[in-house]
Amino acid sequence: MAARSLDRRELWEWLGAHSVVAAQPVRAGWVAAMERAGLVEQSIPRTRTLLESALRVLGAIPAQGQPLPVFADETVDDPHALDDGTRLQAMVIRALAVIHDRPVPTDAGELRRLWALAGVVLECACRFGHARDPPIPACSADRFGLLAE
Repeated sequence: MAARSLDRRELWEWLGAHSVVAAQPVRAGWVAAMERAGLVEQSIPRTRTLLESALRVLGAIPAQGQPLPVFADETVDDPHALDDGTRLQAMVIRALAVIHDRPVPTDAGELRRLWALAGVVLECACRFGHARDPPIPACSADRFGLLAE
């Protein structure tokens, strides 16, 4: 049990000291939020893997106006990694809210605006291929408990 506590502490210390976090000290608030959210599936390795992906995404911001799937593919080699409802998306959205001193989005419009501040285009045409497709639903990432203050 003591070894597991040490491993957890090392995980959060690693995150807090990471160069992407150090480059923008306001991200320390995101680190604290991630620590409060706890481990993903009670797994230190799984949590670290997701955090590494989130750090790659955050390190690439501001983007240059790429559509979300393109940006996701360029940063984490998966065009769907930042889709609404994924754990990675929840982590990144929480970080963007902290960085831009905004509340975590509660609807699709707020989500679009937050991604736009990061230089990422979030449009229906990107997801579905047709501008007349239904709007993107409100952010469902809260189901992972990562968006709460």
